[in-house]
Amino acid sequence: MSFARLTSRAERGRLIDKLAQIDGVFCLALILIAGAGALMMFSIAGSSWEPWAANHITRFGVAFVLMVVLAVIDLRVWAAIAYPLYAVSLILLIAVELVGDVRLGAQRWLDLGPLGSFQPSEIMKLGLVLALGRFYHGLSAERARLSWQLLIPAVMIGAPTLLVAHQPDLGTAVLLALTGLTVVILAGLSWKVIFAGAGLVLAALPPF
Repeated sequence: MSFARLTSRAERGRLIDKLAQIDGVFCLALILIAGAGALMMFSIAGSSWEPWAANHITRFGVAFVLMVVLAVIDLRVWAAIAYPLYAVSLILLIAVELVGDVRLGAQRWLDLGPLGSFQPSEIMKLGLVLALGRFYHGLSAERARLSWQLLIPAVMIGAPTLLVAHQPDLGTAVLLALTGLTVVILAGLSWKVIFAGAGLVLAALPPF
């Protein structure tokens, strides 16, 4: 399916229209949660905005603005970068296995010299969701429910999960697996497969 059909004409309209489509209740809930956190930090610091509350509010403000900016980006842009971002993330995870920086017994970072270091697994968190969304966008409801093509998302989820688990970073590996499985289930995976998979996991837990 072409990128031009990923959004309706209304969804590709003016910026003000896209901003109006953002869930106001969700945004208000985020602001209230962040505000409650800031008040607790303010209280703990003896009725002072320093050293925690002010930094918390600043970081939340930057993250909130970034969230809004990302929300109004055309879906065709996300579709265009989905597979490349996933591929780059996977290559970086493989690079971690080969030349990654070892710290405290874990090989999770890539050293960028004077620029510092970073964990490619953080990029994969976004790349996996986008790639799965792009894949399922071109899949019919019947095939998303049960077909041999579901082996593709299984590999897409399994590859980065195993690489991250080998670092070892079990927490991030579990997060990647659960995030991927959530997308697959929400896309319409057959309940027979879900129950069978859950049974296998429960059966494997004791020996594991």
